[in-house]
Amino acid sequence: MERIVLFFHILFAVLWIGGMIYSLFFLKPSLVEVPQEKRHEFLKAVNGKFLPSAGVSALLLLITGIYLLLNMRPDLLRNGLFHFKLLLYVIMLVNLAYIYFYLYRKGNFSKMMVFVGVNLTIGVLILLMITQVR
Repeated sequence: MERIVLFFHILFAVLWIGGMIYSLFFLKPSLVEVPQEKRHEFLKAVNGKFLPSAGVSALLLLITGIYLLLNMRPDLLRNGLFHFKLLLYVIMLVNLAYIYFYLYRKGNFSKMMVFVGVNLTIGVLILLMITQVR
């Protein structure tokens, strides 16, 4: 059971981080080809699909992470790096909530990409950290 939960934990992280990579490095640069008057509606449609899935991924990361912590690695509770990773995860959640509940709803897509960049940076940092926690 633990390996299945670990698979889904990694999958949810890949979905969230991969979506941010796609948004910043592929979607944003391609917007120059979308006529200016259609960009807002296009970004609203794309982000209207991605942001809820990022939120679900973030929630499922929390659930699977708690399961894995309690069943596979309770020793991590004594690891300072693990606690720092949790703090970074909470910052990512707050950023995601700000992006979705404020910036997306206000249609402030340019500022949204700045916060996506912050979350991507934190997510990559977390990935680097988990290779050190083993």
